[in-house]
Amino acid sequence: AAIAQGEAVGLQSELAAPREVLEGLRRDARLSAARAGLEAAVQDRALDQLVAAIEEGEACGLHEDELMSTAKHTLKLEERRAALRSAVTRGDSEEELQRAIEEARAAG
Repeated sequence: AAIAQGEAVGLQSELAAPREVLEGLRRDARLSAARAGLEAAVQDRALDQLVAAIEEGEACGLHEDELMSTAKHTLKLEERRAALRSAVTRGDSEEELQRAIEEARAAG
């Protein structure tokens, strides 16, 4: 609100620095929140939480972050585990179950 009032009276150049600082603080807060979300998702190992945290991390620019890599690996592992659980509950053939087990092992 104060920035808008300053702009209304012609203080655009004087307000550029505070606006940049505010935008930087917002960006830093979003990055911190994204990292915290990734940490929680990796710990909880819930598929929907992992997907949402990875999407937010990517939106914030954490593409090559070590934590992002860990979250993506955890997501792959949990997806394979979910597929294995699904195969067991569906009553798939022994061959299909063995293939699902091998895929889960390969995922880590």
